[in-house]
Order: sequence, then structure tokens, then C-alpha cells
Amino acid sequence: MINKLILMCVGKNMSDKELKEKTTKPSGEHSFELPSQEFIDEQFEKLDEEIAKFTVRDQLIVDIQKHPDDNKHRTKLIDDLNNLAIELASIDQSEDSNKLICDRLREMTGAVFTTINRYYPEKKCTRMEYMSTSGKVLSMLQRIAGRNIYNTEYPVPDEVVEQGKRIAANTFEGIYPIAMGAYPKALCKMMDTVLNFGYSYGVTLSREGTLYGGVAIICPKGEGRIPEDILLTFGHICSASLNRIDSQKALTKFQDELRLLASEISLSEENERKRIAETLHDDITQRLALLEIKFDEFKASTNPEKRSEIKAKLAELLEHSLVSLKNLSLDLCPPNIKELNLDDSLKWLTEKVSDEFELPCVFTSDKKDKIVSLKIKETLFQGVRELVINAKKHADATEILVNSSIEDSTVHISVTDNGTGNINLQEKQSDKRGGFGLSHLKEKLNNNNGTLHIQPTPGQGTKVIISISCD
Repeated sequence: MINKLILMCVGKNMSDKELKEKTTKPSGEHSFELPSQEFIDEQFEKLDEEIAKFTVRDQLIVDIQKHPDDNKHRTKLIDDLNNLAIELASIDQSEDSNKLICDRLREMTGAVFTTINRYYPEKKCTRMEYMSTSGKVLSMLQRIAGRNIYNTEYPVPDEVVEQGKRIAANTFEGIYPIAMGAYPKALCKMMDTVLNFGYSYGVTLSREGTLYGGVAIICPKGEGRIPEDILLTFGHICSASLNRIDSQKALTKFQDELRLLASEISLSEENERKRIAETLHDDITQRLALLEIKFDEFKASTNPEKRSEIKAKLAELLEHSLVSLKNLSLDLCPPNIKELNLDDSLKWLTEKVSDEFELPCVFTSDKKDKIVSLKIKETLFQGVRELVINAKKHADATEILVNSSIEDSTVHISVTDNGTGNINLQEKQSDKRGGFGLSHLKEKLNNNNGTLHIQPTPGQGTKVIISISCD
């Protein structure tokens, strides 16, 4: 240690002999007194502290030269974030918010590239939605990865999803911590070297417990670190924007579905009016007109046998007219549906269909109580009637089976026929014909937490299962 101290003072090119002379012989009239070991150790500690200070100071000088006014640099980043927030607040849902976020972030940070990945909870995976970078970098990334880096889904474990439900910002050295779910470490190291990657940042995007995805920022070597509070602020701005845009899209979708439903209901009502008018005109009105003619013949005739024959015909026409009116009335408002339970209502319906169409329509039940509201009972009754008539008129069914059962507070009604099994044609004809309509039935069930499951077998028939909760 003594020699080390002297070497630092007089130069390390001096020989050991010269060094010994310098440390033991007098110089001029004054002799050189060797310092104590304690003194030397103390000086070394001070020297090490000074060296450390100079190292820190040099780094500070580099930072100051890079950002002469750090407050000014932070102020610019905050202004950029504020401008981004304004842009995202006014962006239309039809515009590409992912592109805007990545492009602005790349401009703010000087990154080599920025990406935004969206999380899809139904698939439990993430997918890159957009990357902002130069064409050259993108081409190199594609070649190194050996595949299209877009439209690739990466599975996300549940524990990562739970961790990601709060906005967080992480800073790493190199790209591997950001891309380790997609690329092996060796490949990431190659990217770092070839593309000169320095710091990489990952910002989670989430709001109110919903994970939207994350943003990756890859900066070149030599760039200073982005402050964590800036990254977190960016995360909050983008998360709020994505939440707003997703809410707008959901609202627009709901409004479109509502408009479609309103249109279908209006069309259904119009078709129902037409059906009633056609029934009155083609059946009841024709019979009444013929009844009037026969009545005039009856009045004009003086032949007892002729009058007796006309009288019988009048009675027949009158009976058929009353039956048609009764059937039309039953179609519009089934009797006793409020008083009858669900199974009895469906049994009455199948018997009526059997009589009206001369078609075997059998009802079976598990004979368990099914306590449902009047609204649900009417929906199920109308739905089964539509399915049965549909099977007869458009599927050429010669036999229909209706079954009712309940399991775990959920009612299941199945309608099975031996028709053509062409459900697309049946549905098209059903909606065209009017009445309740399959599309209307689906919407009614959906609004009451119910489902419609169709199992067609071409050439053999169709089984339709309606499931709806009693609660």
C-alpha cells in the first residue's frame, strides 16, 4: 500500500531502487520522514471518496450537457402529455387511437420503436395492435424474429392479469424483459446488439380493475431514463382514453342493435297486420260473402228441398267462419294463459296445432313445477308456437315433439321435428312471414337472460332448445 501511494505521487515508471532511494535518503537539508500506516489508510479512504465523487460528477455533467435545464425537459414532457390527453379526448372512435398513442410516444421519448398490445380476456392473450417505427427497423425485426410480429397472439397467465389490473411502469436494460414472452433471450440479445437498444420500458394500461393491455417503449443506447412519474401519467391518460373509446364502441353497438330490434319489431307488427288482413280477406271475408249469396238464394227460393239444401250450406259456412274467427282470436291472445301453468299452456298449444294442421304434435314433461313470471311464460308460449308452425310450414315436418323440463332453476323447452333440417331457410321464411319471428325470439330471450340453441341435421330434422332462468 505504501508503494501504491508513492507511485501515485511520483510516477509509476520509477524503478524499485529509485523508489527505495526516494523513500529512505534525505533530500537536500531536509530528510524525508515516512508517514505512518494509519495516516496512509486514512488518505486512501479520502482519495477513494474523491474518486467516487468525480465519477458521479462526471455523470452529472453528461446529464446536464444532454439536458441543460432538467426542469425544462420535464416541463416539455408534461406539455407533450397534456397535448396527447387533449388529442385522445377528442379522437373519434373510428380513428386509430393505437396509432396516435404510439406515434406521439415515440416523438416524445426519441424511442427506436413503441408498441401497444391489447389484452383479450375471452382468449386470455395479448396481441400487438400497432408499432410505431421506421420501415428499416420493422423489416429487421421481422427478419430476426422470422415471422410476422403482427397478428400473433401470446397467452397471458392469470397471475399476470391480476398484477396488471393496476397501472405500473417498469424500466429495464435491453429488450429481453419486455419481449421474453415472445422471443428467447439469445434472440433479444441479438436485437440489442444489432439495433443498439438501451433502456426499455413497459407501461400497464388498466382502469377500474379492467386490463386493457400495455405499451412498450424501446430507446437507443445513450438516451437518459424516462422518469417513472412521467410514464405513470402517460399510462393513466392512455387507459382513460381506451376506456372511453371502448365504452363508446359498446354504446354504438348497443344503439345499432336497438335500432335493428326496433326495425324488426316494426316490421314484425306490419307483417302481423298483413297476416291478419290476409286471413280475414282470404278466409273469413270470402266465407261471409258466400254466406250472403246463399242467404239471398234462400230468400228467393220457394222450393222446400232447395231451401233445406241452402240452409245446411249456410250452417256449414257459418260454422267455418266462427272457427276461423276463433282461431284468429286464439293466435292473437291465447286463452287462460294467465291462469294455466307453463306445462298446461304448452300442452294446450300442441293439441291445438295437432287439430288445426292434422299433424302429430306431442307434448311431454318432467312434471316438475316451473314457476315463472307471466312475461317469461308468454315469451316461451309464443316462441314454441313460432317454432312449431315454422317446422310445419317451412321444414315439411310430419311429426313434432315438445318437451319441458327444469334443472337448477333453469327451464328448458325443446322442440324437435323430423323435417328438412334446413334451419337457414326456416329462419328466413319465419322472419319473412311475420308473427313472432326467430330473430325476435332470440332478442326476447336475450333480454330475459335466456338462450336459443339450434341443432339442425340436414335431411333428418331440427332440435331447438330454449333455456331461460326462472329467477
